[in-house]
Amino acid sequence: LAAGLRPGSPRAPLREGAAAAEGVMASPGAAAAEGGAPQERALVLWLLRHGLTTANRDGIIQGQRDTELAPLGVAQAEATGRRLAPVPFAAAFSSDLRRAWNTAEAVLSASSLSPPPPLRGDARLREFLFGCREGLPSGTSLAAARRIRAREAGVAEHELPPDVSETPDDMLRRQREFLGEELPRLMGEGGGGGGGGGGRRAPR
Repeated sequence: LAAGLRPGSPRAPLREGAAAAEGVMASPGAAAAEGGAPQERALVLWLLRHGLTTANRDGIIQGQRDTELAPLGVAQAEATGRRLAPVPFAAAFSSDLRRAWNTAEAVLSASSLSPPPPLRGDARLREFLFGCREGLPSGTSLAAARRIRAREAGVAEHELPPDVSETPDDMLRRQREFLGEELPRLMGEGGGGGGGGGGRRAPR
């Protein structure tokens, strides 16, 4: 989420326990100097995490598995929406996974804007890909995960396909690609959030 602020505008912190989406929302505005002289456009990005999921609650590595929000996660998303209701968002993005999408929808549904900006999903905003560790207990090593997957498949470990986990550089690359496309567009369109960009879709 992103919002334009004038110099010196207060930023109230989220209350403890609030959460939000793996995503970005945006609303640029012309910043004003003392005396009212316009300066360059200011854009404030709100980077929000999804609410607690069932996998978070149960200590499971979720990665890019499409997990649901737990009841507490729904309440966290709704609380975050109430807290951010006055923010003049002009664009909103989420990963295409349900936990992020549903959190972002809860935040936008509480917005004081009428209507709020449309939510757009982009797979490049997904969480880190943990490969064969996804769905296993938190803390499971890659070596242990491969042993478990080989046993489940009834094959020798060396017969498993290569793991598809991301590196930190992989994740940063896709996020930078997303920001490199969307930020110039937002600044150029006054926060309207035009079309374009790859991987954008609603959750399944």
